[in-house]
Amino acid sequence: MKRSLTQTQAAELLRAASVLPPVMRDGFLAAVDARLCRLPHRLNDGDVQSAIVATLSTLDVTTHLMCDAQPKETGDG
Repeated sequence: MKRSLTQTQAAELLRAASVLPPVMRDGFLAAVDARLCRLPHRLNDGDVQSAIVATLSTLDVTTHLMCDAQPKETGDG
C-alpha cells in the first residue's frame, strides 16, 4: 500500500480480501490502493470502506466463486 492505513482500516481491507479467491486478492488490494491514492486528504474509515465496496463492485467475483464451488450431489441416483 502506498497510503498508510490505521490498524482498523488495514484489518477491514484484509477481511474483505479474505473472502475473495486467492488469485484475485493481489489485484483487489492494488485496485483499492489505487483508489485511495487518488484522494487528496488524509484517509478516514469511510474512505477505505468506500474504496473496498467500489472495488468489489467492479470485480467479476461471482464467476470465480461459482467455479470454486463444489458440485452438489443430486438425489437421483
